[in-house]
Amino acid sequence: REFPTDLPFITGMVHAKRLSHSDRLGLCSADKQIIFVDLMRDSCKLSGTVKLDISPLCMCTVVLRDDGGSELERMLAFGDDAGQIHLYDLQTIGIAAERNLMA
Repeated sequence: REFPTDLPFITGMVHAKRLSHSDRLGLCSADKQIIFVDLMRDSCKLSGTVKLDISPLCMCTVVLRDDGGSELERMLAFGDDAGQIHLYDLQTIGIAAERNLMA
């Protein structure tokens, strides 16, 4: 199966969230975009989009934990074309992406 996106060049993909009937994936591209898509059995639906001020070349999720091992925060980490690492709160960026889609 293939699912088209409007991204010109996908540089990273992460599993962002498990939903009741789908899984949400985050995809980034070198043209400073992140999109979130809900992947279902036979379809793929755009659920949000965000424009960044960096050009991400790679992306992964990072979980910050306290001393006892409990999860404090789930972040998206990006590497850019200047050798920098950028961290964004996954929940915050997901909410912003959904709002941008509704606007």
